[in-house]
Amino acid sequence: MTSGRLGAFFGLSAWMPYIKDAKEAVTTDPPEVHQARMRSLISTCTHILKIEPFTPVTDIEESVTDLPVYLGHGIDDVLINISNCHDLSVTFQQIGSTLEVHEYVGAQREGH
Repeated sequence: MTSGRLGAFFGLSAWMPYIKDAKEAVTTDPPEVHQARMRSLISTCTHILKIEPFTPVTDIEESVTDLPVYLGHGIDDVLINISNCHDLSVTFQQIGSTLEVHEYVGAQREGH
């Protein structure tokens, strides 16, 4: 097993299957409510992925703070609406990630 933290997150056609849970988890509620929601989000993610968390939740919370994030999305994408990218970018901003978002025009195959 290696140690360290995730270096960056790179997302294309930015879509997250549990964005509603993520948006609720990163609201500006009091810290104790925010922490409980983040823990719930992490639990939801590991459950969806059918994996056991091997890192303590507090370590995960620390590793996403200041995480460099790049999201790219075609505005012509008919499969995944650009609003998904907007929702995801707000979520990353609210957890303190360093965010770069690019919207692309005129991609082949209906934005994909």
